[in-house]
Amino acid sequence: SFLLQLSKSNEIFIVSIGFKKAILSLLESVGLAKYFDQKNIFGQECIELQHVDFVKATLITNTIISSSGYLSNQVLFIDDSASHIDVARRSSTCVTFQVKNNGLSFDEMNRILQLCSSK
Repeated sequence: SFLLQLSKSNEIFIVSIGFKKAILSLLESVGLAKYFDQKNIFGQECIELQHVDFVKATLITNTIISSSGYLSNQVLFIDDSASHIDVARRSSTCVTFQVKNNGLSFDEMNRILQLCSSK
């Protein structure tokens, strides 16, 4: 599976405007929770996201990159929102990848795996 391949050599985070509790419940219900550390999931009720006015790029810089020791070119931000991607690109937060609004296609999953293996 895509997440199995991705999680073998990458730490996976979720930064969402949705609620963390709902995200966790959904991941659990579809059998994907095992790929995510709960501390790596940020939803709208998380203080870290609130403190940066829900700007995902700023959370990535201030929380994920600063606490992990990752370099910006070692972090891949995947989102379907052009505005969130644009902020990250303009601020050189990290490598970005914008997906279509209807979820990940097989081509997009393969491209993401390629991007992650090149880091």
